[in-house]
Amino acid sequence: MLMLPSRTYPVIWRIEGKLSRTKRRTIREQTSTTRRPFSIIIFSCFFYFLPGYILLFFYFSLFIFSCFSIFFLVLYSPVFLFIFPVGGSSFHFLPSFPHFFLYLFSSSFGFYSPVFPFYS
Repeated sequence: MLMLPSRTYPVIWRIEGKLSRTKRRTIREQTSTTRRPFSIIIFSCFFYFLPGYILLFFYFSLFIFSCFSIFFLVLYSPVFLFIFPVGGSSFHFLPSFPHFFLYLFSSSFGFYSPVFPFYS
């Protein structure tokens, strides 16, 4: 048989006799109504969705690493050239290298290149 509590709120016991001030404060602190803090609810939701956060971080890291692959740079080199124009630093020159490479050797790629219309 399932035993449920008869009350869901704390019971304030009546204590007979004269009590000292510290004893009254202790009883008042022990029998005061307390609410569940929101931090417990927030942290429980965080740990409930933690596997999803890990998977999201994993897929996002895969996307970041795919941005540095050669195929991604060759495929989206016009986009990188538009976002990162050639500047004084090597970081700005690195994304535009496939653009310069395809510009020189676009005739050897022919129509097999996914970005051939940009260089014709």
